Amino acid sequence: MPQNGFTQRKLKSAEQTSSELDALSLEQLVNGALDGYLRRKEEEYEVGYYYPSVLPQCLRRQYWHYMERSPPTAEALRAFSVGTFIHELIAKALIEHGVEVKVEEVLKLDLGFGQLRGKADLLILRTEGGDYAVEVKSCAKLPSDPYPEHVQQLNSYLGMLKLSKGFLLYVKKTALQLRVFTVTFNEQLFNELIERSKKLHEYVSSRRLPPPEMLGSLECERCEYMLKCAKTEQALQHPVEL
Repeated sequence: MPQNGFTQRKLKSAEQTSSELDALSLEQLVNGALDGYLRRKEEEYEVGYYYPSVLPQCLRRQYWHYMERSPPTAEALRAFSVGTFIHELIAKALIEHGVEVKVEEVLKLDLGFGQLRGKADLLILRTEGGDYAVEVKSCAKLPSDPYPEHVQQLNSYLGMLKLSKGFLLYVKKTALQLRVFTVTFNEQLFNELIERSKKLHEYVSSRRLPPPEMLGSLECERCEYMLKCAKTEQALQHPVEL
């Protein structure tokens, strides 16, 4: 007869069958469930809908997103989900602190040829002095200055919401440290983004490949189409004679 709980647990462990859950099985189960859940949440690119969060990026990269509809990697989806969790945490904390917050799920602006759409990382703070848009960005390291593409993104949201002022709120993932930058609406920058969306629409609707942009930049080096793009450029510059 076992004398203590330790002995009982040890005996039970020895009697485990292969059908019981172990650490590796649990890891595989959670990974599969998490990837499946995030995949179902991912929004596909559809011609006619253009996003300020990606419009500042290389047009050729965006073109292939629309044309090939290649799904993002599990790592990319998980990184995006971490940003979503932080955004939701900031919103809940502000609301519990007594701040009136509106969470924008989707922003839409009809452009005639298509639609400009903003995704759900935006908070609207309602104060006595007016409404302010806050774009939450998670990062590994707090920047000393706001990233230009983030300024363009928030500026477009200000234009869509008809607000004059907003804030970029950077949150360090590991320690939740913050850094905030003010963004004042710039109409010229807003119009430039709309023109860029029109240019992208013309490329994808006619299936014409845009020229590469930002060659040699960090974005180019990290692009999932880097090798494909290099081979395409080589083929265009040195066509095979028949």
